[in-house]
Amino acid sequence: MIEQSEEDILACKPFFPTTEGADIVHAATCRHAEAILISNDSHFKRIKEEGLIDVWSISEAIGEKLGYKDYLGGLPGNKCGFVGHGVGLELDEYPVIGPLDHVIQSNMTVAIEPKMIYPDKGVLGVEDTYLTTPNGDERLTSLPQEIWRV
Repeated sequence: MIEQSEEDILACKPFFPTTEGADIVHAATCRHAEAILISNDSHFKRIKEEGLIDVWSISEAIGEKLGYKDYLGGLPGNKCGFVGHGVGLELDEYPVIGPLDHVIQSNMTVAIEPKMIYPDKGVLGVEDTYLTTPNGDERLTSLPQEIWRV
């Protein structure tokens, strides 16, 4: 995977009223998912080196920088409360990646799935599966990160 700088992520600030806008938001959503696991932030790198990732806080911080924190995971007052989960024998399993005390360690398989819901405009989201390793995270999803309009 390609490392995303904060500048790259902020360049994808969402705009959504047109098809072109949806493409921009989709790109931001994909970068958001990647940035959750791949960050140039020195604090995040320190946490990763210790094998701990506070994905929810990082996800909220990225959403805030991109201007859509209020819509991450649902509308205000009706949010799903997570941005991912573990994958193993079951598709959805521990740990739930949300504002909880769960720790992501090396060699875990996790699905990262940030969703953005915009009132009167639409919903965008991605879900990719990653293997966390001490040397970086490996995207296991084989499909390209392209937009599917439904």
